[in-house]
Amino acid sequence: MISFKNNFEYKEYAHKNNFIEVDGNLWVEYASFVFVRYPYFVLDEPDKKELEYIFKNTNAKVISYAVKSENDKNNGWLYVCKKFDVSNLKDTFKRNVRKAEKVFSLRLLSPDEVETLAYQPYCDTRKRLGLNDFTKEHFLKSFSKHNLRKNSCIVGAFASEQLAAFSSILMYKDFIEIGMYSANDYLKDRPNDYLVSLLSKIFLNKFLSYCISVI
Repeated sequence: MISFKNNFEYKEYAHKNNFIEVDGNLWVEYASFVFVRYPYFVLDEPDKKELEYIFKNTNAKVISYAVKSENDKNNGWLYVCKKFDVSNLKDTFKRNVRKAEKVFSLRLLSPDEVETLAYQPYCDTRKRLGLNDFTKEHFLKSFSKHNLRKNSCIVGAFASEQLAAFSSILMYKDFIEIGMYSANDYLKDRPNDYLVSLLSKIFLNKFLSYCISVI
């Protein structure tokens, strides 16, 4: 059974980047002059004083943060789940999970394994999303054994010895954030659905909310 320890601190997450803490939230320099608010699942609109403080005390030119959508027709890349009931899931999802169980095995990856095996799923996912940070340099900035954040966890879905997909996991107080990455060659066998199903069963029995980003 895969198990996790919830002893993560966001300041450790930001220790290799410029960051500033405001009212318990971290604003971390994600790219040059671009600051992103963490945790992602904080959806309140920051007030004017907070924004002024950030711009005054950092080199930020652009800031990014998630907020609740006022338009139900819009779709986003951040999903927050507070209740999970298998009986409410669509039959197609259940079939996908059963299919994936026959193909993949899931286990935690060591930092060395992440660095050597995880680039292709990362690259394919970023390209599918239309992003330009799919290079090996961008990958190593986040996922090399030297740059993996303290207490971060990576769970991989393997087909034989090949890493088909992986999930990066961040635990913070009573919240969980996961990022999903999968190789194009294995999408037909639904490794993402398998990972989401397992992590939902584990975490939603223990934590208040659960966030899924970049599926």
